[in-house]
Amino acid sequence: MNEGPELTILGGGPAGLAAGHFARARGVPFRIFEARAEVGGNARTLSFRAPGLDAPFLFDTGAHRFHDRIPGSTRVVQDLLGPDLVRIDVPSRISYRGRLVRFPLTPIDLCLKLGPLAVLRAATDLARARRAGPPSSGDFESHAVHRYGRTIAETFLLGYSEKLWGVPCRRLGREVGGQRTRGLDLRTLLKEWMGSRSSHTHLDGAFFYPRGGIGAIANALAQSCGAERVRTEARVTRVSHDGRVLRSVELNGTESVDVEQVVSTLPLTRLVQALDPPAPAEILESARSLRFRNLLLVMFAIGKERMTPYGSIYFADSRVPFTRMYEPKNRSLEMAPPGCTSLVVEIPCGADDATWQSDDDAILARTRKQLVSMRWLREPEILGSCVQRIGHAYPVLELDSDVALRILWEYLERFENLVMAGRNGRFAYTHIHDMIEAGRDTIRVLEERRARFQGGRAGLAPPVVTDRS
Repeated sequence: MNEGPELTILGGGPAGLAAGHFARARGVPFRIFEARAEVGGNARTLSFRAPGLDAPFLFDTGAHRFHDRIPGSTRVVQDLLGPDLVRIDVPSRISYRGRLVRFPLTPIDLCLKLGPLAVLRAATDLARARRAGPPSSGDFESHAVHRYGRTIAETFLLGYSEKLWGVPCRRLGREVGGQRTRGLDLRTLLKEWMGSRSSHTHLDGAFFYPRGGIGAIANALAQSCGAERVRTEARVTRVSHDGRVLRSVELNGTESVDVEQVVSTLPLTRLVQALDPPAPAEILESARSLRFRNLLLVMFAIGKERMTPYGSIYFADSRVPFTRMYEPKNRSLEMAPPGCTSLVVEIPCGADDATWQSDDDAILARTRKQLVSMRWLREPEILGSCVQRIGHAYPVLELDSDVALRILWEYLERFENLVMAGRNGRFAYTHIHDMIEAGRDTIRVLEERRARFQGGRAGLAPPVVTDRS
């Protein structure tokens, strides 16, 4: 076993790479181990070549955006990408019975798309929900009904959310809504109906995006870290400890590497299950109770200049298996060859679902048939297609997840040289800007602890708390 640098980062997604970026800036020696052949985690850009075309189609591992919500994170990415980071302003829509409704919802558009009687019923439900006061329960269904009223919640939110998370909304925590359930309120409703021009804007519409795809952020962070510090195809298969300190990590089932201080962005459940000696039975049981949602991406290359003017289209109808569709070219012209475009649909599923277990050809045939029947695609325009599987795409934040998380935190805090970061490492519904800030926070914690314990082994603080919104 070889003694390595002071800081070992497990996982080369945005949070792990950001930790490396800030570590290098502060002169902290580190190394990063990433299981895949490329960095980026679940924020990568993939390519597909259609027969007869020289240039590839590019698409991301999800309809990613980089939001300007944390100024420090924005400055980091702007400094890394320079003019290749472009501000985009493209709206999103919700598909409802063949019509496209503005997203987030606006009263006037709802009136046009649903009809005045339906909107009047929605307004009555909304007023009734507000009179009832805030819900006593913290579940997502109660939160959505209080904010939107029963009619709007059931039409646009609840069925969609159950499809996305695979759990009834009464069992989901309100955190799963994040920014998405903001915007429509009774004041906005009344102002628009009284003829006042609403200042309501679509939340998804304005964001930053790299010209070459979202994966450019991870690639730039990796370049900042230095190629010699980032090792790919290095899957963590075991984490050895003495009950107080992590001592080594095993890579690919064969190689053992000593560690001093560790930042883990691995899925929390995987980290717990990799511990050697094994965690107590009740800890393993708590880890097994936490679930992640997987994502199937089905991409269609299309021989047409453009399909839609939208950033994303959401499908609230529970009879439609996919939740979201996006056209990468609407984020950057470089995402498709000249004269062509593409559509990517997202199908959420569990690891044991029949859909996830299906072979790619069956998934492609089924999705193609559905999109053609819904008139999103025309057979003669399809140049090719592919399926990509994204594991651990979303942590499922159920109401009782907090109980399991508290048990796991109490157990993991005993390891003095461990910090967890990132969406999967924290089991929190965070975004790219959050994860970059988590990387900064991680290095700050390490430095504070190092200064506090000069002259001895520096124990690390409890895991860094990141925003769930």
